[in-house]
Amino acid sequence: RRPDVLTASQLRKKEEALVRNSSRVLTVSASDERTIRELGVECRYVPIIGAPIERIEAVEPAPVRAVLLGRSNTAMNATRRNLRERIWPLLDSELRSRIEWHQVGEVPQRSNPDWRWVEENFVVHGFVENLSDVLRPGDLCLVPYRDDTGFRAKFVTAAAHGMVNIGYRESFACAQEFRHSETCLAASDDRDFVRLLRQWSDEPELRARMSSAARALYERAFGLSGVLPTYEWALGAPLVARA
Repeated sequence: RRPDVLTASQLRKKEEALVRNSSRVLTVSASDERTIRELGVECRYVPIIGAPIERIEAVEPAPVRAVLLGRSNTAMNATRRNLRERIWPLLDSELRSRIEWHQVGEVPQRSNPDWRWVEENFVVHGFVENLSDVLRPGDLCLVPYRDDTGFRAKFVTAAAHGMVNIGYRESFACAQEFRHSETCLAASDDRDFVRLLRQWSDEPELRARMSSAARALYERAFGLSGVLPTYEWALGAPLVARA
């Protein structure tokens, strides 16, 4: 509802000037790295680092669960709307009932039709201090958002808990570590999103394999030791370990 302070072109000019005048440029978005390099500016991608989270082994058989994870903001509002308006109508009643639908994250201060729909169809947990109390290996993290997203931290958090992110191909452009059918599910369109939901609910072996792969990716790609060389480059000199 608020007017933009800058137009899109003005904002782009300021961002370009900023990176051109910087000694070192780091980005947590793989797609932004490509864009900045196209400007002729050296840039290095560094993934978001996850907090140390103990691995929890999945217990089978377990109900199939899909989770809307995240605090209420503009992107999450769009995610809820897309899920309600575009995905939900394509689900038959059998598939809807087969999956347990959960919400985790702060409750919006102002209600709207999308949030009321969540309250009617999801188990609403609201803010949870320790996510390990509610998130499980093998759960799906719902990211039905048709843009190169700002959900990089969510992807990493989900993988840390052995969850598998499901979104669109565009959703994962910013996070090059996640690969379709290996560590995430990336749909080509809405109907493909529903097809992947059905496949996920039908195949416990798929859930176990991808959950394990997502957690392994978290341990391999999103630890501190893997990004230290990039920060050494950014600072212009090797970091000196202190006792």
